[in-house]
Amino acid sequence: MTPGVGFLVVLAIWQTIGLITFGGKPLVNPLFLATPGETAMAVKAWAASGDLLWDATDSLRRVGYGLALAIAIGLPVGVVLGLNEGARRSTRGVMDFLRSIPPIVVYPVSQLILGPFDASRVGVVVFGATTLIVLTTSEGVRNCSKVRQQCNRLLGATWRHVVTSIVLLESLPAIVVGIRTAVSLSVIIVVVTEMLVGAKYGLGVRAAAAQSTSATPTLYAVILVVGIIGLGLNVLLVRLERWIGRWKFAC
Repeated sequence: MTPGVGFLVVLAIWQTIGLITFGGKPLVNPLFLATPGETAMAVKAWAASGDLLWDATDSLRRVGYGLALAIAIGLPVGVVLGLNEGARRSTRGVMDFLRSIPPIVVYPVSQLILGPFDASRVGVVVFGATTLIVLTTSEGVRNCSKVRQQCNRLLGATWRHVVTSIVLLESLPAIVVGIRTAVSLSVIIVVVTEMLVGAKYGLGVRAAAAQSTSATPTLYAVILVVGIIGLGLNVLLVRLERWIGRWKFAC
């Protein structure tokens, strides 16, 4: 059974619920549920206005900035913690504490420090994504083959060569898993923070506007677009993860 069948089943159930009537009235109030057709028309109108491109671009830009900074910070920190058992043990409590804090709770503090604009949204993404990347990277590095590292050192390889050519390459699957999880979290953070404090464009901005005006088809259109974007990013990272997995197995 192909993955597309599952989507067709969900669409059929969604459409059926929207068409069911009871006593001449819809079973579900149209204010709460838009049909697939209404949602598709809302997406079409949104795209025709040109706002869909701006909304998606602005949200993805914030996600991209936050992820780039999180990777730049989390990757080296994770490598250091993975290589240094003492450092990993001494920071384990701090990392567990930071991981337990919902990133959205940090948003008010981020606004106080960075202001109410994009910098504060990116800051929350960095906070949430960096912790995930540090943890997955450190575990990946920690599980690398110690024998292979020692053999290369005995053969005269420098420590820098061992880290870049052995440790990082062997830990790539774990790093990709961390980035994949961080991408999903970053999309959630950006959309929610856009809903809380409005910007000119953004998927969260469009969702908040649709909710305030009871434009149910538009609200469902935003949900659909966010899901498609998240699915697309996930597919790309899954393919990257499989490619890395085949490479590692081949080695």
